[in-house]
Amino acid sequence: MRAASVIAAIVGLFSAVFCFLGLAGESLPYQDPTPAMLSAQAEAIRAWQFGLGVSALLSAAGLVGFIRGRASRAAGR
Repeated sequence: MRAASVIAAIVGLFSAVFCFLGLAGESLPYQDPTPAMLSAQAEAIRAWQFGLGVSALLSAAGLVGFIRGRASRAAGR
């Protein structure tokens, strides 16, 4: 379980960085946007935000699993 927690934390952190960079790039405004371009941009921003949230939850779950596994090993369980 410990290895899975570390892998989940690392994958979550890397995917959070990737989603943050994608969100930053997608958030740049267009010069003269049409309404269709604005709606497509808003949809893409929501998708990047969702990915960022899922990545943060994955990394948090991995870190919690790692810390709880470490504490149970120290307690002799």
